[in-house]
Amino acid sequence: MGYCVTGDKCLPGRVHPQATGAAPVRLEISCVLAIRNIGELLVVPKGPVKGRAMREVPVISGAGLLIENGLIAWFGPGADLNAPAGCDTLDADGGCVVPGLIDCHTHTVFAGTREGEFAQRLEGKSYAEIAESGGGIRVTVEAVRVASC
Repeated sequence: MGYCVTGDKCLPGRVHPQATGAAPVRLEISCVLAIRNIGELLVVPKGPVKGRAMREVPVISGAGLLIENGLIAWFGPGADLNAPAGCDTLDADGGCVVPGLIDCHTHTVFAGTREGEFAQRLEGKSYAEIAESGGGIRVTVEAVRVASC
């Protein structure tokens, strides 16, 4: 069994849930991609996920994924993937797929590292506790200030 992702898009042939008017409206799907042969599909939980809960990442082995118009429409066991005929297909070749992984907080130039703080967050410490113990953003700010070109 897989998971149909609800939202403003529907699978081919289904009536759009927000359709109005006398007659049902059917969506024409113009861009569909099926990803097959996924070794491990990491299922990103609804967030935010905090503390020790960040250690638990659900995984589906031998998975499949269906993308419609840039949105995940379905995911689950690869054997259950029912992709529309003629859609584009990508063979993941047993690789790991992490949908929605976006690192939206990056810096092109920085100094210093804070990977130890990530381990502290996994143990359940708050940002305030880390900062009080001498960590936090001030660590990298000071490292940038003393860095030379």
